[in-house]
Amino acid sequence: MEPDDDLQDILSVSPAGLSAWLEERDIAAYRSGQVLKWVYRHQKDRFEEMTNIAKPIRELLAGHFRIPRLTVRDTRSSADGTRKFLFELDDGERIETVLIPERDHFTLCVSSQVGCAQNCGFCLTARGGLHRNLTQGEILAQVRDVRHGLPDPDRLPHGRCRGISTTTRPASRVVCTPSPMRSATPPCEWPTKSARGSSSRRRG
Repeated sequence: MEPDDDLQDILSVSPAGLSAWLEERDIAAYRSGQVLKWVYRHQKDRFEEMTNIAKPIRELLAGHFRIPRLTVRDTRSSADGTRKFLFELDDGERIETVLIPERDHFTLCVSSQVGCAQNCGFCLTARGGLHRNLTQGEILAQVRDVRHGLPDPDRLPHGRCRGISTTTRPASRVVCTPSPMRSATPPCEWPTKSARGSSSRRRG
């Protein structure tokens, strides 16, 4: 199904940005943590399922934001348990995400770009060149969607992400590894981004 361009991807909004958006509408900032817990921890795709949030607030959120999923085009597994996911983005571009099993956890290698600018002769991805950088939401969606399919999602816990790059190029991959953090916030740290919209107030 085609995304509604009038709705903002909530995965692309930082916790602070969502808190500010709610406060502009006279809604307590702590609701941001509740919403994000439903999105990332409980893996809910509809605001109406967020039962500890008042109905007027849920309706307000549903009228401004969407909770997207990536389209899975292919999955492949190797003998050592490594799984490769081929995801399709809203604009038809495709990216790969790799889940690597460790002794007591998983490591996730997520794409942060479509294509690659390195032009390495041995790499099929590089032959097509760099198409574009991914949005924050597209990167976080990879982590969220892979966790959704795991029998034990806590083996890929919320944690920090680090980029892999050379000294002259931006990261084309991001590796997510576990940390002790167990929070309702997104599973990686990204630059602050606010929710768009007017500052008109509305109580819920």
